[in-house]
Amino acid sequence: MFNSIFVKIFIWITILGALLFFVVFKEIQSVEEKNTTYRLEKLAFDRSKIDLEGKGEDVQSVSQYLQIYEDIDSGQKRKVNAALPDHANEIDTEDFLTVLASESGLRDIDANVPIAPSSGSGLQQVNFDIVARGQYNDLLVFLKNLEHSLRIFHITRITTQRQGSSSNEVSINADELVINVSGTTYYYLSP
Repeated sequence: MFNSIFVKIFIWITILGALLFFVVFKEIQSVEEKNTTYRLEKLAFDRSKIDLEGKGEDVQSVSQYLQIYEDIDSGQKRKVNAALPDHANEIDTEDFLTVLASESGLRDIDANVPIAPSSGSGLQQVNFDIVARGQYNDLLVFLKNLEHSLRIFHITRITTQRQGSSSNEVSINADELVINVSGTTYYYLSP
């Protein structure tokens, strides 16, 4: 029954037809998938294009700010970094305040800058407290030096008390004060 040449040719044509059908069907399926992907990508592109319409001014102003920053000389950039450090360093800040107070004529200086670990990024603040002894003019010089320093300081409280003001203390210098200055300084943590 399968000995006839026509039957053998028919079987081979059927097998080849089935193979050809699966190859063509697979190619059609692939073209449909590509078409679907293209439509989704075009839709996403069109949506992003709509989102960007009207934002040209914003992009231009950002690029202008970046260009202004790039044009700043390295000395000015160092000053900005000194004014707003990129990390909190308790010892550096305490040393800075101590040296500044000492240069102002204050003595027996105790600077305290407790820095807690930060959980976020961006502008962070740290409270400080400095206690020292000196004349009223020394306090004024210290405040002036803080004002003109590169670091940013915000004074929140100043208290003065005459040394030896309690009944048990004997004053060596009646004009000498115990000075307490409290405030805030800042640093910037990059995201």
